Amino acid sequence: MEIKGLVAGITKELWGVISLYDPQKSKKVKFSEGRQYDLLRESRENIRYAGEDETDLELELKLDIIERTLNSLAKSIDSLKGQMALQEFDIESTKIFFRDSAKVSTLKDSYIDEMESLMERIRIIDEIIQRNVDDYTARGFEVMRQVNQRIKRDLRQWAVIEGFGILIISVLASVLCILRH
Repeated sequence: MEIKGLVAGITKELWGVISLYDPQKSKKVKFSEGRQYDLLRESRENIRYAGEDETDLELELKLDIIERTLNSLAKSIDSLKGQMALQEFDIESTKIFFRDSAKVSTLKDSYIDEMESLMERIRIIDEIIQRNVDDYTARGFEVMRQVNQRIKRDLRQWAVIEGFGILIISVLASVLCILRH
C-alpha cells in the first residue's frame, strides 16, 4: 500500500516542477530539486521486498506488472526531464541572443505541449499503478483467507485426532487400572 502513496508523491513532485512553483515548498522548483527519483527508487525497493517471499504465482505476476508500469513511469519522468532541459536551454539562449527584447522563448513554447502530454501520460500510469496495487492487495487478502481456512481445517483435524488419541489412552489407562485391582 505504501507504493500508492509513493507514486502519488512522484506525481505531486512533478507537478511542482512543471508549474515552476511548488506551493508545498513555497518556492520555484527545478527538476533536479524534486524527489521524484528517490520516490521511484523507494517504490521499486518495496516491490522487490514484497516479491522476496512471494509464493503465489498470480501475486508474482501482479508485482511484475506493477514493476513494469513503474519502468514506464521512469521513462516518462526521463522524457519530462529532457523537456525541462530543453525549456531551460531555450529560455537561457533567448536571454543571451535577444537581450534587448521582451522575447522570452524562441521555440514558441512547443516543449510546454510536450510536457503537458507527458504529465497526462504520467497521470494515466499513476492510475494504472494504483489499480494494480489494489488488485495485488485484494489477491493477497484472498490468499491469506485461503491459508487461514487451510490452517483452521488442519487444526480441526488435529483436534479430532488428538481427541481420539486421548480417549484411547484414557480407556487403556482405565482398563489397566481395573486389571491391576
